[in-house]
Amino acid sequence: MIATTSSAAAWTAIKQANVEALRARFCSRKRDNKPTPEEVVALRRWAGWVQMQRLFAPDGPEALLRSVRALVTPSELDAGSRYAAVNAHWTPPEVAADVWTAVTTFGATSGARTVLEPSCGIGEFLFPAPQTVKMTGIEIDPATADIACLLFPAADVHTGSFGNVDLPDAHYELSVGNVPFSQEISTDQKYNAHRLPIAEHFLLKATRVVRPGGLVALIVPRRLLDARDSSVRERMTEFASLVAAVRFPSHRSGVLDVPGVVADLVILRRRSPGSNPVSQEPAWTIAAAIRGSSIQINEYFTHHPDQVLGVFIASGNCMKVVTDSEEPHIRLPRILADTLRAERTRG
Repeated sequence: MIATTSSAAAWTAIKQANVEALRARFCSRKRDNKPTPEEVVALRRWAGWVQMQRLFAPDGPEALLRSVRALVTPSELDAGSRYAAVNAHWTPPEVAADVWTAVTTFGATSGARTVLEPSCGIGEFLFPAPQTVKMTGIEIDPATADIACLLFPAADVHTGSFGNVDLPDAHYELSVGNVPFSQEISTDQKYNAHRLPIAEHFLLKATRVVRPGGLVALIVPRRLLDARDSSVRERMTEFASLVAAVRFPSHRSGVLDVPGVVADLVILRRRSPGSNPVSQEPAWTIAAAIRGSSIQINEYFTHHPDQVLGVFIASGNCMKVVTDSEEPHIRLPRILADTLRAERTRG
């Protein structure tokens, strides 16, 4: 993964890395579908089409476009031009590893054999997965999905939208990943009759396709927990209980590869049919305004301020989380371990 910035030097690094990744894919597919160690390094540096927006501009670099055209199919290039305009973001490897550590700590992988990654990219969450699990990944972009297939041949990678891929109810023991933050409405007829935005739909569908007792651990935009309208959160309580939530900083800090966005790691446990919501459910379904501001914040974080990786700063209608003295990637594993101990004490 290449760190993103708007500088000319970064653009040069990104376009070079992306072309090298596409070339490694082309050579591997042409040869034997088994990338060499050098090709694996190149494939893992694929930064996605969103970092190549200049390629598709009317006055974009023609030489670069010719190079890319020689390495992809027309349909892949067409898809790339569409997804270059989407606000996609990668997950840094250390964050994906921390999430896996968390779900392992919560017991999700002790017997898990089927794991779903609903928006897998090139496999940020596939790479740290235990070798004992069978991974299913879903990726909407064909070129990115193909790179994931080469990097993780043992995984079952589907090319398509999570909303359009038919998955069985209560099948997976775990769902883990980083969902799209778009406000676009998903067209899933089975799981999105209420026409929710993609992130909300991803979390609800993931909860439905995980077995009772299984975990869903997804990184989502803060609007899911902080929205004034609590109907989505209330709908989630029909199927799952909140185990933990952690709020990430909003500036570029190595937690997420997207500046200015506040995101949460939400961990849910699918309940058995007929079981009642646990006592903590009402708190996390409620969002209230910060004192002296119109900004809403979920009451879970009011009751668990230690699970915010920084400090809140409210200005007008905007909120950000600024890192304090300790780095977020150091605090995250400890916070999740403390949450596990608290859950066991309650249980």
